Amino acid sequence: MTIVYPAIASLFYTFGLPWVQYKIDIKKFRLVDAKRIKEKHRADRYVYLSQKRTSKAKAESNPEYWKEKLSRDLVTWDLDRSNLQSELDLTRETRDSLQQQVNSSNSIQTNLSKEIERVRKQHHDDKQSFMQSESSFSGQMNEAYGTIDNLQKEISDLKEKLSHTELLKNQINSMEDSIDKYRSLLEETNERFIESQNSVGNMLLVFDTLNDSFRSSEIYEQLRSVSSNTKVEQAVIASIRTFIEQSIEPVREIVEAEREPIDKAKRKHELALEQQKTQQQLDTVQKSLADLDKDSNKAINMWD
Repeated sequence: MTIVYPAIASLFYTFGLPWVQYKIDIKKFRLVDAKRIKEKHRADRYVYLSQKRTSKAKAESNPEYWKEKLSRDLVTWDLDRSNLQSELDLTRETRDSLQQQVNSSNSIQTNLSKEIERVRKQHHDDKQSFMQSESSFSGQMNEAYGTIDNLQKEISDLKEKLSHTELLKNQINSMEDSIDKYRSLLEETNERFIESQNSVGNMLLVFDTLNDSFRSSEIYEQLRSVSSNTKVEQAVIASIRTFIEQSIEPVREIVEAEREPIDKAKRKHELALEQQKTQQQLDTVQKSLADLDKDSNKAINMWD
């Protein structure tokens, strides 16, 4: 310990005290010396500026100064004049160019105003046309929607009709059975009619036709219509009429006696004609049914 304390004291004295002195000098310079030097420099600057203004005032107050200055200015006068003239010409050209640009801008502005007015008018017309087209398109759309609704209804009706196709086929089969029954019945009627044609009714029908032919003949009518004033002519006409009546009297008696069979024969003849017409109609219906079996759409249209 006897050596340590003196060693520490010597080190502090050697290094510590100078370091403390250094820090104190720095603080002293920043707080005192720096401000003092700044104030000194400011005072010197003020002195030098005052001396400069004073020297300038002394020089300008001397006539020789102005004489020398003006002499130097006259040396560059021609050059300055040329430069100024060039600048003036350039300024005039610039002015003319700017004026042309202004005129062009005014023309462009006028054209743009006209174009804007035309575009505004066209826009107005296009807007009116668009509104009309929109209203027309709305009407067409409504009409199209209505048409679509009608088509959907028709499709529904067609689907419903198609669902009845099986029922239509059953009805067609039933009609075919009925047609077969009617055909067999007509065949029996035809056979009976053929048998009746071989009977005596045909002969009676011939007699009745003959009687009617005689009564409606032209000769008989002429004999009735002839009128004469002479007795000879009347006698001749009466004899001819008597002869004709006597000739057709047997036929008349047969017709009057067999009036009922004759009427039946006429009725059978009429039935034969009706049977032929019915047979033709049945053939037409049979052909239509065959076509319906091939095309169901025709069947739907037929039942509608």
